Amino acid sequence: MCLLASVALGLSCGARAGLAVPCEETLTRRPPTIMLLMDHSGPLGNFDATGRIYWDRMVDLGVGYARALESLAEVGVQVYPRTDRPNRLGNFRWEQQCSVRADETIVPRFNQAESIERYLRGLPETVSLTAMYVGIEAALRVVDRARNPRALLVAFIDGGANCSETRDPAQCFTVLEPPSLAFEDGRGWACADTERVEARLRELAPTTPTVVLGFDTNPREPRPELGPQLMNRFAVAGGRARTDRSDVRYWRAVDAEDPMRALREGILPEIYCHLQLTRLLQFRSELTLREQDGDALTRDPTHRDGWDWTQESAGELQLYGPTCMRIAAAQHDVIAVTRTYRCPSP
Repeated sequence: MCLLASVALGLSCGARAGLAVPCEETLTRRPPTIMLLMDHSGPLGNFDATGRIYWDRMVDLGVGYARALESLAEVGVQVYPRTDRPNRLGNFRWEQQCSVRADETIVPRFNQAESIERYLRGLPETVSLTAMYVGIEAALRVVDRARNPRALLVAFIDGGANCSETRDPAQCFTVLEPPSLAFEDGRGWACADTERVEARLRELAPTTPTVVLGFDTNPREPRPELGPQLMNRFAVAGGRARTDRSDVRYWRAVDAEDPMRALREGILPEIYCHLQLTRLLQFRSELTLREQDGDALTRDPTHRDGWDWTQESAGELQLYGPTCMRIAAAQHDVIAVTRTYRCPSP
């Protein structure tokens, strides 16, 4: 009789008997919009120790990330600086190489790794200057904040930015050697733009953090330590610096293990640790969370290890610390459980 009544009335036997029954909901992930920010400047045209061009290695890594992420989040690409002319023809134009074009942006969407690969592998050789600030702003223009307020930049870079807002040698500034190298008859190095880029990354970090993958492309230059020092600064400013080392805060793109660790520890947590409760929202004060394999998750208002609400009335919550890292690495779902007299309809 109880079974027949439950079918007819849409109630569980426990509800008919006045007993609370467990209800479960698999939480929805709230992934950010991901933009791959790719430096196409001159040093990426150098050869690495194995005889490969660094730009080719960067493309391989960017395509690999796009394939790994395309079903989990909307992924787009921004290449900088402009790529509409070769690098070594002698007709240097500062205005060109410190700008980007609209058609150098691939608007973020799901499942477009094939289009991203076709575009990146079809680009011409690298150009001289590093228009990182302009690249950041161009990438942000195609992120639809109204639809998704969260975004993530994954920056593939080789060091400092050298396209500033001024061409006046008197105003040039570089972090380690002020004043910086100035222009010589319209050729050579531009004003360094490090501080402006660093400040912008720090400003964006709360809602649009940056994961930095660095290419050490100029080991034979007079100041080979300059690039790594600046990449460290950008990684820290971006809010997702690695924590296992104090001397290297960015992920080394040419390392055998770092690219995978950057994906696992820097990118996947942004996808798997921001969650949404919907069906059981009315029971949020009573619910508990567990991992899909059954392990319970602890609520932690200190945000060191566990979960906590970010906007409770909207059902938005976040995982923190080792709990977040474990679930992101395993790519597990999180289940909300509560007990009520009647489970809401799916």
